Amino acid sequence: YLGSDQAGGNGEAGTDATAHNADRPDPKEAVMYFSEQGDALELARARDPEAEAALREVLLDNPDELRCLSALADILVRTDRATEALPMLKRLAKIQGAGAMEILALSQVERTMDLPEWEEHFAAARAVDPEDPAPLLFLGDWSFKAADYEEAIGFYQGALELDPGNLLALIQIGTSHSLLKQNKKAREALNQALAINPDILARHAANRL
Repeated sequence: YLGSDQAGGNGEAGTDATAHNADRPDPKEAVMYFSEQGDALELARARDPEAEAALREVLLDNPDELRCLSALADILVRTDRATEALPMLKRLAKIQGAGAMEILALSQVERTMDLPEWEEHFAAARAVDPEDPAPLLFLGDWSFKAADYEEAIGFYQGALELDPGNLLALIQIGTSHSLLKQNKKAREALNQALAINPDILARHAANRL
């Protein structure tokens, strides 16, 4: 038989235990939250039209959830809502655990909006990992979209120096040379891409030459 002190009915031990249990998260709620988060991210990966609403619902409970915030910002950028995405990307870049890609995404949107801060954030993204080819691929893509293929090739080659097996850089170098009617150089780059990974995109590009 336990007395009231031992059982914690009216004693301090019982009060402390009750307070401690009250502070602990409900396991069922935690499981439900992570399930909703996983479902929302899966919808985003599939580019499902319901993804945006699902991500916003998750972010109501945790506004700084890195992956969901990044996925929502990506949706906004892809659907030409850069102005709405910008504050999210700024918050993303400051969240602990954010890396070069989050800062680079911010820089990309800022450049699209002709904001001068893009250069500062681009430099910050490169400083995170100077060996990461992603920032140079970003500049290459920007130049490619502007039809400055010579400049694009320079950036893609810089990325290739950092990562000699970078398939995207090789394909884009080949495509840029092709658009400049430099077919021999285009074939060389695309054949290298095919040797690394004979996927349908590289094969199709090579067959067009």
